[in-house]
Amino acid sequence: MKQISLNGTWLMYRKDIGKQIQAQVPGSVFHDLMENGLMEDPFYRDNEKKARELSFYDYVYEREFDITEDFLKLDRIELCCEGLDTLTDIFMNGICVGKTDNMFRLYELDVKHALKAGKNTIRIEFASVSRYAQQEDEKEKLFQFEYAMPGMGHIRKGHYMFGWDWGPQIPDMGIYRPVSLKGYEAGKITDVHFHQIHEDGKVKLEVKTDAQIWSDGVSYEVELCSPAGETMTSTVNEGECEIVIENPMLWWPHGHGEQFLYQAEVRLVKDGKVIDQRHYQTGLRTMELIQEKDEWGTSFYFKINGVPVYMKGADYIPEDNILPRCNYDRTKRLLLDCIECNHNSIRVWGGGIYPEEYFYDLCDELGIVVWQDLMFACATYPSENSGFMETTMGELKYNIGRIRHRACLGLICGNNEMELAHVEWEMEDREENKKKYLQLFEQELPALAREIAPDVAYWIASPSSGGDFREPNGEEQGDMHYWGVWHMCEPFVAYRTVNPRFMSEFGIQSFPCLKTMETCTLPEDRNIFSRIMELHQKGGPEGNERILNYISQLYRYPRNFESLLYISQMIQAEGIRYGVEYWRRIYGRCMGTIYWQLNDCWPVASWSGIDSCGRWKALHYFSKKFFAPVLVSVNDEDKQLDIFVTNDRNQESGLELSWGLYRFNGTRVKGGIQNIVVGACRSTEVMKLDFRENIVTWEDEINYVFQVELKEGGVVVSENKVYFAPVKYMELKKPEISVSVTETEKDFVFELMTDTLVKGLYVDFTDRDFILSDNFFDLIPGIGKKLLLSKERAENITVEELKEKIKFLSVADTYE
Repeated sequence: MKQISLNGTWLMYRKDIGKQIQAQVPGSVFHDLMENGLMEDPFYRDNEKKARELSFYDYVYEREFDITEDFLKLDRIELCCEGLDTLTDIFMNGICVGKTDNMFRLYELDVKHALKAGKNTIRIEFASVSRYAQQEDEKEKLFQFEYAMPGMGHIRKGHYMFGWDWGPQIPDMGIYRPVSLKGYEAGKITDVHFHQIHEDGKVKLEVKTDAQIWSDGVSYEVELCSPAGETMTSTVNEGECEIVIENPMLWWPHGHGEQFLYQAEVRLVKDGKVIDQRHYQTGLRTMELIQEKDEWGTSFYFKINGVPVYMKGADYIPEDNILPRCNYDRTKRLLLDCIECNHNSIRVWGGGIYPEEYFYDLCDELGIVVWQDLMFACATYPSENSGFMETTMGELKYNIGRIRHRACLGLICGNNEMELAHVEWEMEDREENKKKYLQLFEQELPALAREIAPDVAYWIASPSSGGDFREPNGEEQGDMHYWGVWHMCEPFVAYRTVNPRFMSEFGIQSFPCLKTMETCTLPEDRNIFSRIMELHQKGGPEGNERILNYISQLYRYPRNFESLLYISQMIQAEGIRYGVEYWRRIYGRCMGTIYWQLNDCWPVASWSGIDSCGRWKALHYFSKKFFAPVLVSVNDEDKQLDIFVTNDRNQESGLELSWGLYRFNGTRVKGGIQNIVVGACRSTEVMKLDFRENIVTWEDEINYVFQVELKEGGVVVSENKVYFAPVKYMELKKPEISVSVTETEKDFVFELMTDTLVKGLYVDFTDRDFILSDNFFDLIPGIGKKLLLSKERAENITVEELKEKIKFLSVADTYE
């Protein structure tokens, strides 16, 4: 195969104006307009409205390129478009060579007839998706998520681009992934499928290759390279072969073993010359979704290489509304942040887009199990429209086919919240919509998935109890979305009344930090009820009201804007911790907690743990603790504490457990130490404590804290604290915090001490952003805290500068 890249500089113009500007491919209309000074950043203040208006126009991309006589002699020449967003007419030298109507598809168009030797032109005309969706919705009104622009279900485009309760209405368009010309001689590989058969001490890897062959004498080659560098080849007969791997190096999720990966090359050869080839990265492992009857109903858990794995992670949305601003480095940083905080899984939510190949490469390499939604969410679809169904099936064949070999791929899920919507949400023509839903999501999609990826677990919908509208959000089987906390304003203790088999969505909103809000606001905007701040709160007026409601349950009203942002993060982190710790305590009954949501696509009040600037909120720091492989947590009721240790590891662990009951001034009233052994893959109650005789009066309740620690080899692997009154009632004093800063070869080391109990200490730095080993933590007088800052994360700074720039914010500092 020979390839001519058409990436790079193009000309772009709005069709009704015609004035050309330089554009970059891959890219997008809005990105090119911004780069040419013709559009303001849509994330700043209320610029979203201006961007939305620009989405109702048509745009054109065009360029010239050269073709040689030799290239034209090839048997077949295709225009390969990996990502066109979305409605296009494509012209080569004035000849229409194709039309597109699906952002998620790969388009390979036969264009040899339209090419000539020498100079050629390509023109791609983009019709407004906003106008199309609106017009189609006027013809046939489809049910959809209330926060989105109308008609999103009529077009196969990332739903979030039309707006969500955390995202702006910025439906961009353009050539967002590479475009090229590919020329083939004698044959072309069209599909490769891997099937693993695991036996004692070996793996049989079956490789089936489909190809279009236009000439005699074409043969196949398959080569497999192990992580150790050993190369294995196999004879291919009619496109099929089997490679036997002795003593295979297995792939494991993060926290359970190594992420060994094998590299496969599949080639077509004619007369000793490679005429086409494909490269694949895969891991050898078994991954099963286990659904078996048990004492609580039907299980729902992943068994990997024969070991049950508790899934810990967050829901992933696209990283930006302007897709050209996404890249490998940005995604790598985000996923490394997940690994640093003990995540082993991620759910690709169905209202976004199918990620780039590098997303799956990174998940393979880092050991992050992917729950992959298909791109359907919170909408109904024109299932009786043959054109819509044809393009949708093409989309699914392509995207399922391109990821099915991935070591990281744990599950393919049909949609987000559509089964639930047909049961619980207000919807016209409910019974008719149910029939359409069953046809698409419980017949056609599962059948297609079984055909294309028979080795990958398929799940009907999220949430679901298995389909057919039977308790789609039930506790006895399947996965669950729980929104009693937040949407129904239930207190955090309500989490302990919910017993899911797998919790795949739950969350609490917070604001980003002040530094992030300064990127999109002016000083006069910085009140959460200002017009600009409410434009950056997509959950409606009730969004900020709920944040204040949860603050009122636990904290006093903050004294200023920055304090309010900070306290909102504290309530979010505390709430999610409350739920996760409980669901990890019921290990076996619940086997996964994936919270909503990991990241943001713009600066906004949302459920994310990492904001759009990549800054960690309190939630992400907390996830490092509540997702720890060995977790100590406490079930507390009326000053009686049940201490649990949850061990996710594949082997039992010997640990030292220490505890103490302290006054806020640091006086230890009671304490103890004992050695314990906890079994693998389970949660165990290891101790009961009763403090009713120690904490008697109201004054006692607001002046005591309980702390418990687990150590392994002298190193703290988990710790937790329990208070006996809401934070708002505690007698917190403004602390005097002493800090020393030293350095080692790899880290800057901060040692902190306090004169009084500190709740939620946020360590920040003026005009710099650093990720510390811990943050938003509590300090007890007399018990110091050591923080590490990796020098890899802190370039071009000295110990002296760190001392000058460090600053602190705690709960007591938010009081008047």
